[in-house]
Amino acid sequence: MILWVSGHRHLNTVKAFISPDPISAPEKGFWQVETSSLRDFPQQFRTFEIYLNGDYTISIITIDVDTAVKDGTPAAISRSYAIAEEQIVNAKAHDPNPTNDPTIKPMPAGSYNAELMKKLSSKMEDKLRALYGKE
Repeated sequence: MILWVSGHRHLNTVKAFISPDPISAPEKGFWQVETSSLRDFPQQFRTFEIYLNGDYTISIITIDVDTAVKDGTPAAISRSYAIAEEQIVNAKAHDPNPTNDPTIKPMPAGSYNAELMKKLSSKMEDKLRALYGKE
């Protein structure tokens, strides 16, 4: 596994699950990327691109996307409801770490784009070398 994508907490967070043996088995680590609901403020969604690098690591590019909202449209009404919900119930959807998890390093803006690196096992590297012939 390289990536666990979830949305169960309605937050925009990125967390590294470090391998229990980072020296001998770094491939046992993985990334968790959470994305919030489109109905929750700030109504962002994420895109993901996964690349095989020349050194046989994996890059996962994750981008938060802000949607354009035109006044008077259903999307604008939805945005106003999301803002009102945030203000009324103090949902703290902008708080990237409401559980104070010490392994989550919040970014100043709350949501952000990232390039996440993942080391593969030597067996997987060999398999990919055979498939793609990269040296």
